[in-house]
Amino acid sequence: MIKGINVGVCVLCFAAAAAQPDSLVTRYDSSAVVITAFEQNRTLMNAAAGVSVVNIGQLEANTKTSLVQQINTVAGARMEERSPGSYRLSLRGSSLRAPFGVRNVKIYYEGIPLTDPGGNTYLNGLAVNNFSAVEVLKGPGGSLYGAGTGGVLLAKAWQRRGFAPMASVEFLAGSFGLNNAQATVQFGDSLRQQVFQMSHTGSNGYRQQSAMRRTNLAWHTLLGAGTKYSLQMMAMHAALWYETPGALTQAELAANPRAARPAAGGFPSAVQAQAQIKQSNTMLGMVFLGKMGSHWQNTTMAYGSISHIKNAAIRNYEQRREPHLGGRSTFTYQLQKPNTTLYWVSGAEAQMGFFNTRVFRNLNGSPDTLLTNDDIDLVSGFFFSQLQWQWRQQWFVSAGASYNTSSTTITRTNRLPLKEQSTSLTPTVSPRATVVYRINAQLSASAIFSRGFSPPTLGELLPSTGVISTGLNAETATNYELGVKWQLWNNSLRIEANAFRFGLENALVQRRDAAGADFFVNAGGTRQSGIETSVFYNTRFAPGSFLNRLQGSVAHAYSHFRYGIFVQGSNNHSGKRLPGTPQHTLAAALEAQLLRHATVQLNYYAASRVYLNDANTATDGAYHVLAAKLGWQIGLPRQMAVELFAGAENLANVRYSLGHDINAAAGRFFNAAPPRNYFVGCKLFWQQKKVPAI
Repeated sequence: MIKGINVGVCVLCFAAAAAQPDSLVTRYDSSAVVITAFEQNRTLMNAAAGVSVVNIGQLEANTKTSLVQQINTVAGARMEERSPGSYRLSLRGSSLRAPFGVRNVKIYYEGIPLTDPGGNTYLNGLAVNNFSAVEVLKGPGGSLYGAGTGGVLLAKAWQRRGFAPMASVEFLAGSFGLNNAQATVQFGDSLRQQVFQMSHTGSNGYRQQSAMRRTNLAWHTLLGAGTKYSLQMMAMHAALWYETPGALTQAELAANPRAARPAAGGFPSAVQAQAQIKQSNTMLGMVFLGKMGSHWQNTTMAYGSISHIKNAAIRNYEQRREPHLGGRSTFTYQLQKPNTTLYWVSGAEAQMGFFNTRVFRNLNGSPDTLLTNDDIDLVSGFFFSQLQWQWRQQWFVSAGASYNTSSTTITRTNRLPLKEQSTSLTPTVSPRATVVYRINAQLSASAIFSRGFSPPTLGELLPSTGVISTGLNAETATNYELGVKWQLWNNSLRIEANAFRFGLENALVQRRDAAGADFFVNAGGTRQSGIETSVFYNTRFAPGSFLNRLQGSVAHAYSHFRYGIFVQGSNNHSGKRLPGTPQHTLAAALEAQLLRHATVQLNYYAASRVYLNDANTATDGAYHVLAAKLGWQIGLPRQMAVELFAGAENLANVRYSLGHDINAAAGRFFNAAPPRNYFVGCKLFWQQKKVPAI
């Protein structure tokens, strides 16, 4: 197992022991959290397994410049930031096919898909203050959300419950030139709500060629909240620039972990190529909710978005223009009888994209000779239907399915005669069935069966090698899952455990050539089994106590992931471990509020050895990291408060790689993480009602 994991477990056990139930303790009720995924609209205890919630308290932790630490508190989820601004997200090993960014995981933001019709999600353009909570769905979600065998993220923008006018502004400075400024203003009443958000983050980076600048602006409005009809509108713009230092070999990492990729094999270094990415993302959307009588309800969403990307890489210079639009309409019918509730959900979702990608030779960070010019038309859509049945507060049963189609047409326009290549998804049905049995008020069990699919994304059909790969096949997956949830100590302590078996056919696997360009092949399949265990503790003590509030969590994932039959040429990888996913990960978090003014936060993360290629001939060792944050809140006149805070990350000064380039040529697997680093900051807060703890 991982050296040091016992330390994290002991920290939480000590916290729980120190807060044994007594007459002075007033507890939070975790049953107040409602799961909306798969239209469950049920409390945590009544929800099916495979869904986790990251709340605003977790999103507020540490530097607030990325979601990495917060997402990693979810068992089975793994987020990496190989350099500032460069993210990779994996749910139960879905990063097998993700050289960068977010693929095979679909993300919705306030009901609007952030995932474009090409299958890519520019999550790195969003700021932490754009979120109030995130529901993480692990495993195929195709029955209601379309393509993707990895899972789904449902993000919430702001807290509607107890909405009140407020304003906050925050500044932070840290090691390696880190700086962050963010502000939020919201006003209105129970019927009309307006929210404005701004964030700017900058960093010089720990490594050469790893600086980053990001500015994010967002606006949300909700009209008619809580009435028969409501309309939500939003607009968001993100401008992001970040340098890409490239991966190192193990020898280069040992010699100088701060170095960018050096020149090799006739290719320039990352510094010589001025490797960097400039992107802008703009989105406009609306969500209409209408209640028709006492049984029917409709939610209709429409959006338009455009992304511009300029990517100066070692091999070439890429320019992408990606306008797209989409819509979704969901009808629900609810019938309540004594002891029984029926809930029927049906609807459709569609997306269209009209992309253009041009690839040039890279001349010191500027476009040179045109190599390819491709127009890409993308269309995807699906119909879905789901029926839920509830008997008393004991049985919850649901079954649903979706019917999916998609097509991609790529036209290479810089060569005559024009060559058009197309690929279409064979119409696919994705079913899902769940059963939840509430054994008693404190204990519930659930079972899930689901099938999903994932066609090649545009980044896989048209990888950075420039070779159109329409011969790739869609992945298909089958998932079986059992879960149990147990609440103790008047809901202060919650324990969750999930066991799953996931099989993937035609798995898409990433390769990298000598220049660092990625391409993809279909593997024979995978066999992925695992156990995910989470423990949550949350309590508040009597007023005047030295320890006012205590909350903690521990999340452990055991991942037994193997290839099935996978023979590629003369290489037989059958039965080998899947690269990129540690067999064990553990995340522990502890937060204590002292005398209502001081806050102490500790975060611990550990990962076991990870394999770096399909042949399992290269590995990276286990590591563990610890972070801490201290805060002090001071009350001010006129319902204002200020919080001063300071913290440190990688307190043990561990050398490790935060993200790997899987199956990289010449052994360039490693992206060095920063050593021990520090930050300080302050937050000014005002709210019309009584100022809560920040």
